[in-house]
Amino acid sequence: MNRTCRRIGLVAALAGSIAPMAGCEWIEKQSAEFQAFLFGAGAGLTAGLLAAALGADTEEAILIGVLAGAAVGATTYIIAKKRQSSREENARIEAEAQKAASGLPKDVARTLEQENRLLAIPYEPPAGTPAAGSPGEPVQEYVLVRADGTVVKEDGETATVFAIPEEKAKEAIEAQSNAEQRRFARIDTYDVVILPKPTQG
Repeated sequence: MNRTCRRIGLVAALAGSIAPMAGCEWIEKQSAEFQAFLFGAGAGLTAGLLAAALGADTEEAILIGVLAGAAVGATTYIIAKKRQSSREENARIEAEAQKAASGLPKDVARTLEQENRLLAIPYEPPAGTPAAGSPGEPVQEYVLVRADGTVVKEDGETATVFAIPEEKAKEAIEAQSNAEQRRFARIDTYDVVILPKPTQG
């Protein structure tokens, strides 16, 4: 009886020491492989010890631990990899936004600030991302940026991306060049200045 109680106490202590790590900022910054190993090993050890404490023999406890560790490790890797890719993509977008805002002509930058307009910079999604729009109507995606170069994030985390038919975007860019009309594109509820897509070459 005392032996069983000691086993249960050990499992409880181990689980309690690992659980808080799930929200640890330091761990979340580590590689997906490291996170998968850490949480997979912790879950496997915990599951194996718990199984043994509940009466499983050594072979059964080891099998349970291995299976639990593999399942948690694989799940952790997928989630961590997705978060890592998202952080890298956000960093790329923010760098491009700062570059675009700093390169604006002074009169355009002033208009953005005074009239509370936004800048729409061309966005190229990562390779392998499904194309927006339909085959018969090609579109260009844009990220919305404020005059100071900060990216608009409606959910507080992800850059706000809109897809505009290429013909409509072309017309809006041409209209922007007419200083007398001062026409601006309308994207959802935003009035924006659209930057042309960089030429290839």
